[in-house]
Amino acid sequence: MELLQSIISLKNPEIIKAVCDSEIMNVILGLIEKHPWNNIITLKTNLIFEDVLSCDIESVNKFEFLKVSDVTNILVRMSKTPELKL
Repeated sequence: MELLQSIISLKNPEIIKAVCDSEIMNVILGLIEKHPWNNIITLKTNLIFEDVLSCDIESVNKFEFLKVSDVTNILVRMSKTPELKL
């Protein structure tokens, strides 16, 4: 997670496209959904999205990153179950 966040922080369009194509963000968001108490995963994921959205790539590529990661659907699904189940 730390490595991926460090790589994304370079804000290189080719790297961001490769991460988007790999669909790794969907896997990471699945981990957040499965382990909502894990602050490290959540923090690093937030930093990744902040870096992608603040970099100098075209808006269509930013949209594609969000679409492939399925972040909106996962966040909506998580908001429907706000209680932590142990």
